[in-house]
Amino acid sequence: LLELHQVRRILEPEATRLATPRLTDDDLARLEDCLRQMDVENSAQPFIEADTAFHGVILDACGNPTLASLIQNLSSGTLRARMWQALVGEGAVEATRASHRAIYDALLARDANRAAAADLMHLAIAEEWLRQLLDDAETPSS
Repeated sequence: LLELHQVRRILEPEATRLATPRLTDDDLARLEDCLRQMDVENSAQPFIEADTAFHGVILDACGNPTLASLIQNLSSGTLRARMWQALVGEGAVEATRASHRAIYDALLARDANRAAAADLMHLAIAEEWLRQLLDDAETPSS
């Protein structure tokens, strides 16, 4: 699971960088709708669906269907971990909302480097949570 996430962290920011100049006004409106949905959802499943849709808009615009497909497959492999994080991770939902807002703001500004960096930070935060969860699971309780 951690390896899947690491590969996603390598690929997804580049897809975001590629998508930045290609996003249409309709795409940006769809991203904003996803953010609004994430703001109002209190349960994990609809929240993750809005998260997935947000990244789907970006992947659709990246101009490289092979890259988009790879990332979608990697992302689906980490779905259960993301659901678990949304349910039990302290501050996880708020951090995810803030990360998505940072990505959106950079995309709206058409700043490809900032958008890629925001996506990288978003993924790094989630990866750190996952790494800590795995470390805690391996540590015997006394």
